[in-house]
Amino acid sequence: MKKIGFAAKRFTITAEDVWELEANYLAVPASHASGLYRALVSVSDLLDKYEKLILIFPPGNLYPASILKAFLQYCQRHQKNYAIHSNATDEIPAPGTGYLTLAETDLAALIKISRRLRYELGQDMGILSFDDSRVKELMGLTVLTAAEAGNDNASLLLQPACQSTCAGPVNVIRRSSL
Repeated sequence: MKKIGFAAKRFTITAEDVWELEANYLAVPASHASGLYRALVSVSDLLDKYEKLILIFPPGNLYPASILKAFLQYCQRHQKNYAIHSNATDEIPAPGTGYLTLAETDLAALIKISRRLRYELGQDMGILSFDDSRVKELMGLTVLTAAEAGNDNASLLLQPACQSTCAGPVNVIRRSSL
């Protein structure tokens, strides 16, 4: 029996993460670069108020490289100062900085630091997080998510044009943190 290796978050397998499959398959990658880029463009009005954008991208292979690609593409095309950090533990956010977080631990660290510095999210600094949850909703965090697109993803797979992989939509839920 051959193992299928994948990097997963909440047991989501994307086409980019699958190393080897012996049969034909259909997949809708949740973090497709073009979908993520379009999602970032859709919140340009919110991102424009930040002088610098920082992507907190944890080391290892838990997250697909398409996230980096979309972030870099957005920053370069929109002439944004940017940085990519491996974690938020040592961050001391400067006013006018927007953060894109992937891991919950980094999100928690940024919120904790922002409270200690008495920064108001969405004003002094911004946070855009991946994946929605009830806690993120209650905290007013703006999120990027493909979770609400489940029905759209299923219909994508049923389209004749989708032979192996099709890019699923990345949605933005606007809240006060950005």
